[in-house]
This record gives sequence, structure tokens and C-alpha cells, in this order.
Amino acid sequence: MDFGTLKNKFTQILIESHVSGNEKGKKLYKEFLKIIKENETLRSNFIVYKNIENKVSKSEIEANEYLKENLSLLEKYRNTRGKKVKSIQESNNQLLSLLKKHGYKLTEKTSELHESLHKLTTFEKDVTNINELHESFEKVKNWLTTPKNIENKVVENPVDANKFLNIVVEKYNEKYSTISEEEKKVIKAILSENEDEKKSLLENLRTNVINLINESLNSFGSNLEIKVKLLETKDVIRDMKYNKNSFKEDILKIYDLKNNLS
Repeated sequence: MDFGTLKNKFTQILIESHVSGNEKGKKLYKEFLKIIKENETLRSNFIVYKNIENKVSKSEIEANEYLKENLSLLEKYRNTRGKKVKSIQESNNQLLSLLKKHGYKLTEKTSELHESLHKLTTFEKDVTNINELHESFEKVKNWLTTPKNIENKVVENPVDANKFLNIVVEKYNEKYSTISEEEKKVIKAILSENEDEKKSLLENLRTNVINLINESLNSFGSNLEIKVKLLETKDVIRDMKYNKNSFKEDILKIYDLKNNLS
């Protein structure tokens, strides 16, 4: 079984556990990360797969060199007979056993990219498979030169508090008429000395953002990278507590995030 499909399976289990509220999947994903951290082969594999999945090369020459460099990092794990490190296939089987141990079956179809990477990192080079390896190399190289349509703006969410306040000032100079009710509440809370009012607004916005993230998880289809980022954002928002000293920054961040998700 190839590493990419296994990695995506654990990620999908994490996503489903967040949506359903089932803690079993979250615990399994933590165990998966622990194994990745402790296993040199899997750790290297994880990094190389992430490199390839997220890279966009400007030319075929750059893609060719980048792919060669990454594959060279995994060469020593192709055949580890007589060595202390585990082979890629042995390590992949360890992850497969972990899934089976917790009652999960791997029924997902392997993507062309992951199938090609698996061949390039596990197949021994000989006269019988040289054409297959060459085809796999070309498929991955084409992936590297293909633009990735990933909408990072939702999850990266760079927050500029000063920009928000400048907009508010502009609207105020327009006799306050164009400021929304929610913006008025945010401004009022920032200026207020009433801590209960501040806590209430923060909690309401926090709940709204979590609900919006849950809805957004269904909008990205099989884009596991974006989904994981959304879940990481959800964890940050869920753990956010009222802090008098950082309230202004916190409320503007969460308000801006809510607008992006909306």
C-alpha cells in the first residue's frame, strides 16, 4: 500500500471525527503523528510527499531537478536489507496495521500522483520496469508544473486590525450610516468597560465561526490540505478564552475570520 493513500486516510478520519464529534478519530490521528515522528523512514516520506504535493514549478527543468532531489532523499529506504532503518514498504505496513487495529478499512482509490510516487520510491530499477518508472516520473513532473487551484485565503486569514479600524473611521465620517449592526457591536464592545458584554460578544462570534467552519468543510471536496487547515483554525477558535488584555486583538481576528468564511 502506498504512503500517500494511507496519509490521506488518517487525515480523512481526523476530519470526520471533528465533524461528528467522535474523539476516536482524533486519538488515532495523534497516534499516527507519533509514529511518523518516531519512524525515520515515515518521517522522511511524509516530508517528501508534502514537498511534491504542494510544489508548483516554473518550468519542466526546475520540476525535473526538484523531483530528483526529493527522490534522492528516500533512496536509502528503498531496499534496507542489512541496514537498521525500515524500508518504505515495511513502514507503510505499520500504518496499515494501525488502521486495522482500530477497525478501519482502506477502500479509497489511490490517486495517480500517489501511485506514481509509490513506484518511484519502492520499485527496484531493472530492465523489466524501467518504462513504468519513466512514465511515473513524467506523471509526477507534470503534476509539479500544473498550477494548483487552492483557495488559501479562507484559512490563512491574515488579520489587519488597523485596516479594520480605518474602515470603521471612514464609515463614521460618513455619519455612521453604513456601519453594520455587527460592526457597531464590535466597536461598542471594544470601547465598553462591561466585561460581561465583551465575553458575550466573543462567545457569540466564536460559536458562529465554528459553525461556519463546519459548513466550509463540505465545500472543499477532496482537498484534504485545506480541510486540515480549517480544522486547525477551528481548534484555535474553540480554545479561545476571554482575556481582558488581548480582547481588542482577539475580537477583531475572529470577526475578520467570520467575514472571510461568510
